[in-house]
Amino acid sequence: MFCSRNPRVKKFLEVAIKDLKLHNVKIKLHRRTIDPKFQIDGYFDDCAMELGVYKNHRWLETFVHEYAHFLQWKQDESTFAAYYKYDYDPVKLVENYVQRRVAYGKKVKNAFKVIRRNEACCDKLAANLIKKYCLPINLEKYRREANRQIVFYHCVELKRSWEPSNKFYGDFLGQMIPSKIKKSYADKLPQEILQTALKLF
Repeated sequence: MFCSRNPRVKKFLEVAIKDLKLHNVKIKLHRRTIDPKFQIDGYFDDCAMELGVYKNHRWLETFVHEYAHFLQWKQDESTFAAYYKYDYDPVKLVENYVQRRVAYGKKVKNAFKVIRRNEACCDKLAANLIKKYCLPINLEKYRREANRQIVFYHCVELKRSWEPSNKFYGDFLGQMIPSKIKKSYADKLPQEILQTALKLF
């Protein structure tokens, strides 16, 4: 399972793992990237009741994020519940769109919005957990990268690709992205950030 010599990390893991087990959520460690095609390092599956994490050097960040998704499920948080409001699975629809199995339309556009809103709220919750337990994660960097991930989803929608260039993750775009999570970015990005991101993508 997970282990750490850091007492703050140990305390957080004790609380989180106890919470997950109390709700019959299985915890699964992966020794390689879970889905290389879509660069997935973690997941919380509320149907299979399973939380999975790729145990690389960023495993703690991934675990905190996926545990935050679990908390959204547990609390019936609105952006998580939104996944079940429609007659389609937003995640599967986005995957099919990127793989050119379905055309762009209102459903695809809405699917991206559902995902972005949920991820923004999840990262805000994760950032609060990092702060509450004083975890050894750079909070400013985490928030900035959370915003960048929302920008990423906008670019995926417009470029129909899941594979950005290395420049997308460089400092040029990073310096433009605020270090406080902007939930408003889920719906609309500032034009300067969007145009720069699209050029770098």
